[in-house]
Amino acid sequence: MGGTLPFGAEQRLLPEWIPLSFFSFALICLPLGWLLLFIQADNIASFSGGFGPVLACLHMFSIGVVLSTAFGASMQMLPVATGAAMNKPHGVVILLGLLIIGTTIMLGGFAHYFTQISTFGSLFLLGAVLLYGAMLVRLLLRSETLKIVRNHVFIGALCLILAATFGTLMILDWAEHLSFGMANGPLMHAGLALYGFMGLIVLGFSRIMIPMLAVSDTTNDKLCHITLMLSFIALALWISGQYQLAPIVATVASCLYVFEMVHILKGRMRTRLGPEWLPIRFSWVMFPTSLLLACAALWSDRYDYIVQLCIIIALLGWLVSFIIGILQRIIPFLLSMQIARRTGMPELPSKLAHEKLLSFIGPAHILAVVLTVTALIFEQTLLLRFASLIGIMSGILFLIFLITALKRKRHCLEKMTS
Repeated sequence: MGGTLPFGAEQRLLPEWIPLSFFSFALICLPLGWLLLFIQADNIASFSGGFGPVLACLHMFSIGVVLSTAFGASMQMLPVATGAAMNKPHGVVILLGLLIIGTTIMLGGFAHYFTQISTFGSLFLLGAVLLYGAMLVRLLLRSETLKIVRNHVFIGALCLILAATFGTLMILDWAEHLSFGMANGPLMHAGLALYGFMGLIVLGFSRIMIPMLAVSDTTNDKLCHITLMLSFIALALWISGQYQLAPIVATVASCLYVFEMVHILKGRMRTRLGPEWLPIRFSWVMFPTSLLLACAALWSDRYDYIVQLCIIIALLGWLVSFIIGILQRIIPFLLSMQIARRTGMPELPSKLAHEKLLSFIGPAHILAVVLTVTALIFEQTLLLRFASLIGIMSGILFLIFLITALKRKRHCLEKMTS
């Protein structure tokens, strides 16, 4: 699609408050996740699995930030980019409600070791995942364009359903409602969630967002097909229990993905790149890095320690960094499209974005991630708390960025309609 969008894309927008509610929830969870990391700094380094506040902290990022953004972005951006028939707004509102209620209840139960509350919340989230999967299939089956992206999202949605099912079964086992005797359940759940659903969503959406943001038409379909095929093979190996081979294949796929993204960026027509590209490029480095660590863990006697670093780098360094970069442009873009729908003339997204805030948000997040990893490597609790404070600051600045963009959009509408 290069740097263009289908004609009449502004008519394929959900009511403004719906996608913004997904993104607002994600941006609220971002500083809260860093706050939980600050509180649990003494326990993070020794964490090797199990339920409790550390797990709540990790899921504040994975579900609260990453999953919420993925839900909101796919429900809104896929119809805009593909021209496909949209899902009904009330269905997306139900999805939003299930997500927020389930996340809040489940993470509260994790943090306080309340098994029954966690179970109740997990059922809401499982319902959200199943509804999302059904809506996604309906949306993509009606799209005749971007078939490569459609394949990414289909496989990713299947991984999400499997990951949510494993997660729910483990919580039910924790609450002693049933016996779930899968020895590698947590490992399977983490792999399917991080690299299955979230990974494939990032790979698929990169084929939409990166060319659009860079104004580039140099995508490589053949390379993308190979990357998707290798990703599918890695996931199949993971599901079949081939834990030693799967990360190696996934590492090759990640390197091919990064190569294509760099190729797209080199062929851009936009000469000046904004501050959002710093966290995006950082995420491209962190993606294969996390998988290389997963490979290294297989041959190390400190398996649990390296796997922990792998998860932190994948979650905070790759996924959250990518989301921070993409949201810096999605939010002004959607607000500009909303202006166009009401006035017939869009405002430049750059005029809705607070550029000075953006120059701090990305670098602060990257610094927080680097210091977090350094603190875990050297087991420095004080440094981990300092990193968390920087992350909290970055998250709060992003919330201020969102509020500022909404205010500028309102002023723009008042000016255009006066």
